[in-house]
Amino acid sequence: ENVFDWDERQQNTVKGAFFWLHMVLQIPGGLLAQKFGAKSIFGFSNGLVALLTCAIPFMAKLNFEALLLLRIVQGLIAGVAWPSMQAMTGKWIPPHERSRFVSAYFGTYPMRPDHT
Repeated sequence: ENVFDWDERQQNTVKGAFFWLHMVLQIPGGLLAQKFGAKSIFGFSNGLVALLTCAIPFMAKLNFEALLLLRIVQGLIAGVAWPSMQAMTGKWIPPHERSRFVSAYFGTYPMRPDHT
């Protein structure tokens, strides 16, 4: 039983909307990490995206456009997480362990729920 009467195009649009503005905050995210600390920016952005994830069922029931807007906002906020992670890697991971750490971290990227 389909709860939402969304065609395949709408479903794919919702999945991809997260990434539409995700790249916009990559450079500002690095600057924010330098100014306020990578750990703070990384934690704040991931925490806020997680909280907004709780709103997905409500927005989906409200209407397609509300869910689409939420996914765009989530992607925008999450845009600062990647540069923050890179800053933390450069600061906290010893040079001889960085390649293994980065491989493990980025290697899990294709297994994220938004890639299934």
